[in-house]
Amino acid sequence: MAVIAATRIPTTADDDIRVWTWTMTDADTAAPVVTAGFPDVTLDIVSKSASCTVNLTGTCVPTGINGLATPVYHILDDPGGTAITVATTVVGAFTAQQACYAVAPSITAGTATAVLYLLATRSRR
Repeated sequence: MAVIAATRIPTTADDDIRVWTWTMTDADTAAPVVTAGFPDVTLDIVSKSASCTVNLTGTCVPTGINGLATPVYHILDDPGGTAITVATTVVGAFTAQQACYAVAPSITAGTATAVLYLLATRSRR
């Protein structure tokens, strides 16, 4: 089991848009990315092989607050209130309803290698 660091993808847009990517399997753990200040977060799933189940998780607690070495992550919901738990056979983009300090995808079933992108945006002040 490996911890997979997110790779930030440079964009031609300004600093109001951030994109990260992970390539991982169900045996891996995605390192979270800090999305504080970016209230709009969308997970885009691209699968390279067979099916697996991907969750978008988030936390409002930074590491080290109140002695927490590892914050608890919860599965986030889409704007309709449905948990973002998706089979990679349903390739697409899924927007989270909650704003979080940090988010990370997780794979809970299957043996596929999945390519995941996370888009975080904010409005210009």
